[in-house]
Amino acid sequence: YLSLNLAELGRLTGMPTSSEEAILGAAKSLQTRGARNVLVTLGDKGSLIVCHDGTLLQQPCFPLPGGKMVDATAAGDSYRAAFMCALVEGCSLSVAMQRGSGAGAVCVSRLGALPSLPTRIEVDEICLNVLSERATVTLPSSNVTLEAAPPSGLETMQFGSRLNSMKDRQDLWDGANDIYGWVARQGTIKGLDLVDFNYPQHLDNVPVAMARLALQRAGLKAGSICMRYPKEMQLGAFTNPDPVLRQKAIDLTKEAGGWARELGAPELVVWSAFDGYDYNHQVDFLEVWGQVVDAF
Repeated sequence: YLSLNLAELGRLTGMPTSSEEAILGAAKSLQTRGARNVLVTLGDKGSLIVCHDGTLLQQPCFPLPGGKMVDATAAGDSYRAAFMCALVEGCSLSVAMQRGSGAGAVCVSRLGALPSLPTRIEVDEICLNVLSERATVTLPSSNVTLEAAPPSGLETMQFGSRLNSMKDRQDLWDGANDIYGWVARQGTIKGLDLVDFNYPQHLDNVPVAMARLALQRAGLKAGSICMRYPKEMQLGAFTNPDPVLRQKAIDLTKEAGGWARELGAPELVVWSAFDGYDYNHQVDFLEVWGQVVDAF
């Protein structure tokens, strides 16, 4: 990655940078000279990255804490530090750019260079605030009066829902259509206490701290991490005939266990949608049973 601000882009290329088209042209010229991915920070216009495969990603600025810029010193340093930390931790480019924007916004809201550098928690919080604004869901009015149910002994029970149910009926929800928005939406449902996450679908590229913060803000806890093995394991996860894929399934399950520990979820649900056979005696049952036992 080659990362520079707008002034540096102009000086390094000797090309104009007064329009988006000109900026892209200057960035691409650096690629012809050996740069693979060119990241350009644009001040209050956000940032963009031109990838080696031709992909263009753009990230707008985040709203500034307090509503005004105090000192722009170290804003680019903050952006790049958060961006690279996110990449090293396995986040996608878009998430890394979001975290860079969050870090830059925190930085410019206070005075100084070193004193203005944000903490991880501050970056987590501003990203969550921007990406997952809690919204009020307004339902049609009704003349029906709901009476309180008599005590039933269920008061001590906790109720949970898998997060994927929050993706439906987006017309009833004006919050974000992503994991943070889904958790926030689930928090608006009276009587729900727990969130069951699918792994890896719901937690891929999500920092642990932001998942915790989303749960905290929604007033929820993690109930379980539910395994959803990828389609490459259609011939089985723990029972796949390919030992490489069997090991990959084991490693994926261990990762999910780590997520359960980090989020305080008491359960890891191991369910393989695919067992690799359709008919009796199509496989050696004793062999595949042994593979399951070995995997656990």
